Amino acid sequence: MILGVRQCGKTYIINEFCKNEYKNYTYINLLDREDIVNLYKIPLEGFTDEDTFKLYYSDVGILNNKLGLSITYILSDNISLNKGVIAENYVAEELTSKNYKLYYWRSNNDYEIDFVMQTAKEIIPVEVKQGDIAKSKSLNSYIENFKPEYAIKISSKDFWYNPKTKIKSVPLYAVFCIDNGYEEELKQYMKGNK
Repeated sequence: MILGVRQCGKTYIINEFCKNEYKNYTYINLLDREDIVNLYKIPLEGFTDEDTFKLYYSDVGILNNKLGLSITYILSDNISLNKGVIAENYVAEELTSKNYKLYYWRSNNDYEIDFVMQTAKEIIPVEVKQGDIAKSKSLNSYIENFKPEYAIKISSKDFWYNPKTKIKSVPLYAVFCIDNGYEEELKQYMKGNK
């Protein structure tokens, strides 16, 4: 494992060394990066601050090990202080596996949205809550300020939708169901051009 400061050429050096010294090699990145978004406009990539970001482990098991959580603690549900971190890391893994680029948003008065997803047509705020916590001041503030078409709240609660707040609830176990919308847009485009 190679650790060091960001942007100093570690990946390049490792890849060059492996190409020259080994017939076959595998590069594994154990961390995923999430950039902060300064403005609520498409494309999000154009409005990021490269100096402010979050890092997620690419596997919750690695995170649990790093936190020193043994299987006994996890099975006995003795991880209350770490549930939010684990849930957020799990959602980051799932969104990354769906080819979302990870972004988050923070207001000037400390409200923070865990993930801001850019789909084919819109920007969707996603808030992750441990357990079945119902209130989210950050998500409500975001909705009030930016008026997204809808928002997603991920928690241990079951599926539901509130048309008044435009919040869709997705249970943690079903995060894989979140779709980025590009596939459907492509299908519609192809239908129209036959």
